[in-house]
Amino acid sequence: MILGLTNQCAWYLAWNDAHSAGDKADEKAALKVMTDVIPNLPTLDPAGKQFAISAAQKAALGDGTTAMQVVQGNCSDTTWKST
Repeated sequence: MILGLTNQCAWYLAWNDAHSAGDKADEKAALKVMTDVIPNLPTLDPAGKQFAISAAQKAALGDGTTAMQVVQGNCSDTTWKST
């Protein structure tokens, strides 16, 4: 469970950093994980899976607010920092 959340935090932050920097290649790579991997993590309950799908769909449109809600609510400020 902790590893799944760590993975989620890392990829959401990677997407956010790439999006903010205008790095389309890294943004696309992070979005692929957000779309194909994160919603299928075995630790996600149905509501968590739907939330992850929504985060990826919004990110695909350039809106990272849902993904960053996960980061803000579940990732320690001392451990996870977006550059």
